[in-house]
Amino acid sequence: MDTDLLQFIQEGKYANDNDMLNDIKQQLDVRAVKMKDMYSRYKGEVPILLRTLPNPNKVNNKLADDFYGTIIDDKVGYMGNSIRLNLDQSKYDEDTYKNLMDFINDWNRENQLDDLNATTTKLSAICGYSTRILFNATEGARVRNPQYPWETYVVYSDDTGEPLYGFWFYDKYIALEGGGKTKRDFCELYTNKEIKIYKKVSSAWELEEEKLHMFSFVPMIIIPNNDEYMGDFEKVITLIEAYDRAISDGSSEFEQLRLAYAVLKGANLDEAQMEQMRQTGIMCLNDPTADFGFVSKTIDMASVKVLLDEVRKNIFQFAKSVDFADVPTGQIPVIGWKIKLMQMENKCKIFERKFQAALRYQYKVLADYWGKFPGLVLDYKDLSFKFVRNIPNDIQGESQALAMMKGLVSDKTALGQMSFIDSPDEEIKQIELEQGAYNVDLDEVADERIQTDGQDNNTDGEVDSESVQNGVEGNPV
Repeated sequence: MDTDLLQFIQEGKYANDNDMLNDIKQQLDVRAVKMKDMYSRYKGEVPILLRTLPNPNKVNNKLADDFYGTIIDDKVGYMGNSIRLNLDQSKYDEDTYKNLMDFINDWNRENQLDDLNATTTKLSAICGYSTRILFNATEGARVRNPQYPWETYVVYSDDTGEPLYGFWFYDKYIALEGGGKTKRDFCELYTNKEIKIYKKVSSAWELEEEKLHMFSFVPMIIIPNNDEYMGDFEKVITLIEAYDRAISDGSSEFEQLRLAYAVLKGANLDEAQMEQMRQTGIMCLNDPTADFGFVSKTIDMASVKVLLDEVRKNIFQFAKSVDFADVPTGQIPVIGWKIKLMQMENKCKIFERKFQAALRYQYKVLADYWGKFPGLVLDYKDLSFKFVRNIPNDIQGESQALAMMKGLVSDKTALGQMSFIDSPDEEIKQIELEQGAYNVDLDEVADERIQTDGQDNNTDGEVDSESVQNGVEGNPV
């Protein structure tokens, strides 16, 4: 996006929304070309499939290796576990803490946050960024992802670093007065108070509807993949195309026997005879002086393999991904996996920081909204987010490390290092409950036993006033 244009918007120098929308739409249309191309490549619509040759009689195999999908899907799967949301328990009493956590977890489930987070990761990795929009529904605040990131953009304030305006451009069918339908361009302009819905008529944007969105902040969030808004495979597109061409050309050579060319001497064949030879591989020569043979073309397959292996290695290296086809078979220690995944981990860490900033703003908007209802006062700064990687875990090694840390660090810190423990606070609470249920103070038990025995054994020789009588008054048994 043009930085001068953004500064012009930030300083509020537009005389009207129409000029601002036209300029933003023009900038988005330029960016949309690249983003749509990358989205198409992820779906398998790649250039090699559209290739044509000058000679239509030649075999033109079109083999596409799905590096695009592999790079994206591996990242989504690697970051695909649920994002663990924790609330600082020290800031709230026990009942308030439980009520807030139950409410937030229910809201996350109702909005299918796990699936939404995976989609956010995928779209950001493909297009360079994705977008979230909070909206007020009948059942309360809800969140969604627009399907196409290139339709949206958010302008941030230089002062606060928070959204100043949100734009969502899309087209939809509208009914015509005389019947039928037609498509029109629309734009939803989000401010910190309202949503303005514009419809494109000729070259102007006409305000069609204005409504409050019930939030105190702009309810649109950008989740960038990195500072440059670049997709994960954007830098290796040329390498992937070169690999596809090499594989396709090699396959075509073998299929059409281009490694050997036929040589005919002393005979003239018409087109029909040559086509018959191509189809059957048989040729009859009536002229005894005619000669038929082959000129062979030798290809150094070892060199071709070295080239393809180098291109493949560079694709994964420069996309900061992992070629799992290159992972050796057999048992690999967890530390070995972590070293193998370090490139991808570094890339995911960058995105994780961007995602965390977006989540903090999301819950800031929601906390302000929820605070209007009794019993839901929440400080968004008390929330923390932990992204759990989808990698093999060494439970035995972690358990041994936990035992070694006992007494050296706090229980919360030690338990927080365990991959199989979601919430250290909840785990500590559960341990205390179990200790209370099963631990017995043996000294107290002994004291109670002595007191009971002293009451049962009467050593003074006194007759119990409640002795059982033998049916006759004054004759105790």
